[in-house]
Amino acid sequence: MSAPQPTSHQPGPPRTAETITLKPVTSNSDVPALADINERALDGDPLKRWMALYIGRTEWESTVEAVSGALSDPSYHVVKAVVSDSETDSGADGGGGKERIVGFIHWMCGYIHLEGGYHSAQCNLKKDIERLESGSNGEREGEREDVKDPSSGFVEDLARESSRLRHDTESKEDNDEEVRARRLERGEAKYVETRNHYIGAVRGKKHMFVRRLMVLPEFQGRGVGRQLMKVVTGEADRQKIVCWLFSRPAGERIYESLGFRVISVTDMDEPEDGFVCPASKGMMRLPQPVM
Repeated sequence: MSAPQPTSHQPGPPRTAETITLKPVTSNSDVPALADINERALDGDPLKRWMALYIGRTEWESTVEAVSGALSDPSYHVVKAVVSDSETDSGADGGGGKERIVGFIHWMCGYIHLEGGYHSAQCNLKKDIERLESGSNGEREGEREDVKDPSSGFVEDLARESSRLRHDTESKEDNDEEVRARRLERGEAKYVETRNHYIGAVRGKKHMFVRRLMVLPEFQGRGVGRQLMKVVTGEADRQKIVCWLFSRPAGERIYESLGFRVISVTDMDEPEDGFVCPASKGMMRLPQPVM
């Protein structure tokens, strides 16, 4: 459930000596930087904590897995926005400075696949549950027998107290595991709900699915996100196919300005834990005539 979600941070101060350039991502060496941008762009959005609690993976981990996989799958594409400082580029060595990645967009072009990548969250969910179960068993295997000194009632009392404390600790761990398992189950249900909205909207259609659109907070408000999104919408218009994405509240306005409309809404609140999280909105864009 990795939605495109720029945030509403205040834009940084204007920079007069920089140029934004869009380039395809072709190397895994860029992946950690993209995951870091994803993390920073989500600051302040409860979805970041929601992912860790109810899916079992952080957004950073999800980004690394998704983008790394995209680089070896011809259906997926990643484009980065980089900054070139003209003052640095005109240095004495004439070689230019190191580029800084300030945003990226990650999308799929093709038909929906009911196997593989779209089941990755469920596969990881099962692994998390199996890991939790094996971890709890491993802890119990490490128990040692109480040692009793028949000549000392004091030592026997200590042994009983130690046994009681271990039992209380194990009970708490069991309860923690039950809570964790219930959260993962609820997270899987939300994942299936959003996925079904997506499948129902695009099944049988060739389409663009924007997985992530992320821009560093200090570069938001400068049109970087719009530049990145137009790479996708422009190609969708040329191919005359629809676009789909899951929006966070801060990104909804820019998507609407580019022709996206809300098709579905998934409530992300978790009343059992008192956790409040803005809804995930599925948005679709129909192809527009190429001017």
